Amino acid sequence: MKKMIRTLALVLILALSVCALASCAPASDPDKALAALKENGYTAVKVDAGSYEGCIAVVSGTKIETTDNGVVVNSANIYYFEDSKSANDAWEDLQGEAEDDKKDDESNWILKKSGKMIYWGTKDGIAAAR
Repeated sequence: MKKMIRTLALVLILALSVCALASCAPASDPDKALAALKENGYTAVKVDAGSYEGCIAVVSGTKIETTDNGVVVNSANIYYFEDSKSANDAWEDLQGEAEDDKKDDESNWILKKSGKMIYWGTKDGIAAAR
């Protein structure tokens, strides 16, 4: 009985971990990411075929909000590749591009590679692209 409970607990923890990791990344389909950004009030565009080898689409969105603390700019940039090898080959160049976009005091900035896509932007921007 104890083994079964331990096994069940381990399976539950693994399932929740997979869900948590998957919820961090933007949509794996460029059209769905574009639609999600627009639905969340972002000005967004999709370009077919980026300037990197194997890049099949680029989705980019920005949302500017005025709050009590001033102006907040949220953004998301997502590069979709035909395979993970192409994404790996472009990773270093896109890291530099992302760092150029990052503001000096940006504490909620995300830059990640996930399988066949590379994305960066603010946490809210990436979340809006799901």
